[in-house]
Amino acid sequence: MQIERITSSNENLFFSYVKDKELEFFFYIMDYKQYPEKTQLFIAKNSDNEIEGLFIIWQEHTIQCRGSEAAARTFIKYLKQTKVDIHQITGTLEHQFLLNECFPNPKMKFNLFRMTLRKGQEKLDEKYKIVELNETHKEPIAALLRKSDPVYFGDQTADRIMMDENRPFFAIMDGDKMTSISGLWIDESMGIINLIATDPNYRRQQRATSIVSSSVSWLFKKTDKILIHVRSENFPAINTYKKVGYQIAFEYIVMTVK
Repeated sequence: MQIERITSSNENLFFSYVKDKELEFFFYIMDYKQYPEKTQLFIAKNSDNEIEGLFIIWQEHTIQCRGSEAAARTFIKYLKQTKVDIHQITGTLEHQFLLNECFPNPKMKFNLFRMTLRKGQEKLDEKYKIVELNETHKEPIAALLRKSDPVYFGDQTADRIMMDENRPFFAIMDGDKMTSISGLWIDESMGIINLIATDPNYRRQQRATSIVSSSVSWLFKKTDKILIHVRSENFPAINTYKKVGYQIAFEYIVMTVK
């Protein structure tokens, strides 16, 4: 198995491989297109010169693995040989044994569903008005994330909130207080609701369903296929997303190593 980095000279291999698989390889495509300076892509080729795996290193520390177990094993070996400082790694269910073997004592581990939705399948319930947020709202966004999910977002800080023309944030307000927020990511071909959070004091008021619905409506004005992620044990969120029309398409294993 041979590991090969994707560059401008061979990126046709990457785009050919992910063609018609945009919802499966969303982060690979979006990171490489919009943030190439922060993205390293790799392919694994077998002895027949066929691609068996596709891998990404995001901002030098976050890893995603797709492909065969043999390809992922070869890439993890490459990461260790090149002394990559791994903070988080994601793989498919096929990689479960390998990840447990290579990272036996993770700081956090969970299964993640990727749910997808195509235009025309949505069932929207926009009960509350949303407003678009700006750079001045980063600290309140971070505070709401920490409050809504202290296990996953407990160390969230304002400087880690990525907000630009491709990554808008929206909120449902109660006066000047954010009660629910959504973070989106979009390009001309697809989009994602990157995060959803609701203040615990405002739950069971259909605010999550409403902001998801409004976010879906906004995204479908710009593209016709979108996705969202949710931890596999978060049944209330899964039910909310299914109400809007999302269906589970992929399942991943996420390990936070540091």
